[in-house]
Amino acid sequence: MYVCKQYILALSKGFKQHGDDFIQFAASQKRGILWVLFLSLLLIFWIPICGLFKNEQTPPNILGADKTAIEQLFAQEEIINEEQEKLSNEKLVEEPENTSVFFPFDPNTSSASIFEKLGLNKGQIKSILKLRKKYNGFKRKVDFERLSVLDAAWIADAHNYILLPDSFEKKTFEKKEFLILDINTADSTQLETLPGIGKYMASKIVRYRERLGGYISADQMREITNMDIDIYNIAAPHICIKQGFKKININNASKPMMGNHPYIGWKAANNIINYRKQHNKFIDAFELSKAKLLSDSLVQKLTPYISF
Repeated sequence: MYVCKQYILALSKGFKQHGDDFIQFAASQKRGILWVLFLSLLLIFWIPICGLFKNEQTPPNILGADKTAIEQLFAQEEIINEEQEKLSNEKLVEEPENTSVFFPFDPNTSSASIFEKLGLNKGQIKSILKLRKKYNGFKRKVDFERLSVLDAAWIADAHNYILLPDSFEKKTFEKKEFLILDINTADSTQLETLPGIGKYMASKIVRYRERLGGYISADQMREITNMDIDIYNIAAPHICIKQGFKKININNASKPMMGNHPYIGWKAANNIINYRKQHNKFIDAFELSKAKLLSDSLVQKLTPYISF
């Protein structure tokens, strides 16, 4: 109301100051001014008048409505919680905590599906298969049960079903009795029965015997190419020499006969033949060494095999 009064005073004051100007306006201009004045006064007084007749309505009871809705929500939530608890209890009855089914199994051959049936998870199964490959299998129960991926409760339940020995079993071997063989008469098949001697080495023993003309001593087997000293030591106690050996007449032996002998060789055989042509016959083995046809060590080995 105060604003309206101030506005009216301002209009009356302005009309007094410019009243003469208003009289000089044209009729249409005067009507426009009067309309503007009328509408302004109507707007000024309409607002207070509307305020007098406006019904003061009380705000709705929002708090009361919200309270009812909240109570309904709480009731619905309580019902949902009861249903969920009921379902959880049913699942606990249907699905017990320990679902493992134990049966005899070998950790070294069991597949992932077998371990899964035994109640192990995928992570545990992956670790078991990886370690099994790394250690080339598990030898004892304790080796398998020491895996960190297995828990103590599962190990206790599975212990009696693990198909592994509790400890290493000591293997006993029957002592095999070998025959004593004469290496100057035994064939390769018989030599294969000697401890440590296989088909390959048996054939080499026979071939070396043929080049020598027979063995004088079992130690001569050590001269065979690829004869391992350990194999010889195993076989030697089962070897004997009963049959004699053949000798070579150094004064009339042919070049091939001397060249094939391991203590002479082809080069020395050729030199011996040339020496015989120049000096007629050899008197003794010392002459071979003196003429530098063979080394002293070879002459010493060859002496039992030659005649004059």
